[in-house]
Amino acid sequence: MSKLKFVVPILVLIGLLILFDVYPFSYINPLPYLARYFGFAKEGSNIAYPEPVVTVHFAYPLGWREGDPLPEYHVRLIEKARELGARYIRFDIWWSDIEPLNNTYNDDAISYYRAVLETIISYNMSPIVIIGTGYPEWLGAYFKLEEESNKTLSLDEISKLFRKLFTEIVSGETEANATELRTGNQLVYNGLPVIQAKPRDSLYKKAEEYAYIIAENLGDLIYYYQLGNELNHPITPISRETVPLYIESLYNGVKKGDNNFETIINLYAGLFNWFLDADSWLNSLGDKVDIIAIDYYPGTWSPLNMLVDITKNPPTGSGESYFDDWGPLDILINIAFKHNKKAAIIETGYSTDPRSVDGEEYQGMFINKAFNKIIEIIEKRGFNLTFLGWYELADNPLASIEVEKHFGILHNDLSPKKAYPTLQQWFNKLSQEKP
Repeated sequence: MSKLKFVVPILVLIGLLILFDVYPFSYINPLPYLARYFGFAKEGSNIAYPEPVVTVHFAYPLGWREGDPLPEYHVRLIEKARELGARYIRFDIWWSDIEPLNNTYNDDAISYYRAVLETIISYNMSPIVIIGTGYPEWLGAYFKLEEESNKTLSLDEISKLFRKLFTEIVSGETEANATELRTGNQLVYNGLPVIQAKPRDSLYKKAEEYAYIIAENLGDLIYYYQLGNELNHPITPISRETVPLYIESLYNGVKKGDNNFETIINLYAGLFNWFLDADSWLNSLGDKVDIIAIDYYPGTWSPLNMLVDITKNPPTGSGESYFDDWGPLDILINIAFKHNKKAAIIETGYSTDPRSVDGEEYQGMFINKAFNKIIEIIEKRGFNLTFLGWYELADNPLASIEVEKHFGILHNDLSPKKAYPTLQQWFNKLSQEKP
């Protein structure tokens, strides 16, 4: 009895903290567990597997004209995605392709992306289109540095410090301590100060116009729009506090040109405070977001190991002990419950960086351990995850960081890696109705 005297007030206090949305208790949602405990729901009941998604990189080929056939390599990418068992292909419609010069839209690029969409659909798959990425160089005039509000920078200059620091950390040139601190527009990463650019108000109008052009011309072939990509990532030129305005501008453009769609926003969950951004942005955006998604790469990029040198033999931070570290999925589900949103893992994967020891073997181990853990979590939580996305279909030799060039389940020549059959089996399994 004496113990209850202390336990009951503590439980009441925790309940009040949850009710009044006090961090970190705002991320605790006991309702699914209570429902199962009292018999209203059974573990794993009514859970459908998430739809399998694969990310593919397309880009408008210079010189391509409306009516030309798609480049053979692009068609083969779509064929390979279908052979893999993907139900959705996720890809960017790059802003720089659509509007290469300010106020000048490329009709041939729009036609190219229509051909890509039509080909995807012809292979009995559906698209998830990412918009608000691939900033054209002229857009630099729509950003400013906070302490130099009249200075115009190119986007390359804006992101130079971020990419330099990020590359040094990944390569091991800079000693990393996996800490970050933001105050307004000031980012302190690894003890080094970096100033992030702030959008001018005119940027949001430009983003809305670009999104409208896509929705108006291609919306009949698109249902899912992802608005921006990893906008909480340190290397994005858009400062964190202005992200909701940018997302809203993209949403407004889509809504003007398309009346039947759903929206996705994704966050890079390899940062320690990603969920604070997710919560804040959803509070601001409300029903403008249908699906909240994360990109998470335990074993390659994650809070535990993203800053460890993978060039060592054996690679530290690339071992299988990280592969089932899926705590962010539990947090994602809590956030989705809180805001009444659907949820997805829109990107996960493992880099077969040739500098590591037999990365292709590790990739296969990652798939099995990660996917098993994901299914285990959603069954225990009684939660339907909308998508499970693999990044990416084929290696990308144009990526700026070596480790980023090797995330494909296929080599750049589209030959399969060792883990291809493993991912194919999982994709076929995910296509079933229930576990």
